[in-house]
Amino acid sequence: MCGSISGYNEPGKQGQGIRNLFHVIAQRIRMEGFIVFDFAEDFPRAREEIGKWLSEGKLKRKETVVTGGIEKAEYAISDLFEGKNTGKLLVEVKSPDQVRGAKL
Repeated sequence: MCGSISGYNEPGKQGQGIRNLFHVIAQRIRMEGFIVFDFAEDFPRAREEIGKWLSEGKLKRKETVVTGGIEKAEYAISDLFEGKNTGKLLVEVKSPDQVRGAKL
């Protein structure tokens, strides 16, 4: 199921089910879904450990950054559903002091 969002807007792809269901039975395969919020109590410890691994270079990340401010967010979402990003998709939003005529 991981990565299934990539086919969210593709006609006919949402209804695809398990192939070779016989193997699930014959091999006694167990499948269980989970949602990240099931582990919310572990978030603080995970943030600390993952941050440490990133700073130590033990964990690598890939991300696609869409520049141009919030105006580009709708294009970024479209790109997300079309699978045009690599890794995490981020929209760079400018801080108020970077925007011409901003009031602080």
